[in-house]
Amino acid sequence: MKQSYAFIAAAMLCVLITYGVVMSEATFNPADPDMMPRQTNVACVYPPLRDYGVAPDSEFVYQYYGKWDNLQQICVDRAFQMWNSHLKSIDVKFTRAQGTTAPSVSVLLTPLPENIGGAIPKILRSPDGYLSRGAVYITTNEHVVSSCLGYYKVAMHEIGHLLGLGHPIDTEKTASIMNNMDGLNDVGNSLPDAATSCDIQQVISGSNTIRLGNPYRGVTPRFALSIQ
Repeated sequence: MKQSYAFIAAAMLCVLITYGVVMSEATFNPADPDMMPRQTNVACVYPPLRDYGVAPDSEFVYQYYGKWDNLQQICVDRAFQMWNSHLKSIDVKFTRAQGTTAPSVSVLLTPLPENIGGAIPKILRSPDGYLSRGAVYITTNEHVVSSCLGYYKVAMHEIGHLLGLGHPIDTEKTASIMNNMDGLNDVGNSLPDAATSCDIQQVISGSNTIRLGNPYRGVTPRFALSIQ
């Protein structure tokens, strides 16, 4: 009898351990406010290129345009919130437009060329050369982006461009939110769930150049995120 109880207890323990492993590896759901993405700390051996900077103590108001549904907006909102959490040390944040507040960032759901998940069509800079206004385009093509996680990852990537990040020199050796997507909704997990320590370091170092003289004046970047 004791052996039976021992066998049952061992079986239950195995089930609990297996359940715990499955739960710990659950896919990040941006629509769940209580679920946090896995953070990735990496050495900046092949960092994303920095095309221009963003001034510290900046607030950017964003507004949606196009035929968004509520879930899509929730998932993109989470991307802005995640970048806010990454950039507290330089007091850079994004807030969603309320009432008649004029936006500085337009977020548009729109058709894009085949295999393109998102794009930054235009960036306006201040006289010092730092981000002033911009737009984020996300595709309506459901063969490229169709899930909450997909919209979230595309938004995380494009916001990185808004903040001055380009693509890494070597995407195969770099864990970065600035890599290209791997298939529909990034099924191949080329993009991490959140900006990596290297991504964040690049944005913060770009912000700090305002104190040293701005090297980005006159730069006119154009970005697009494609699936591989």
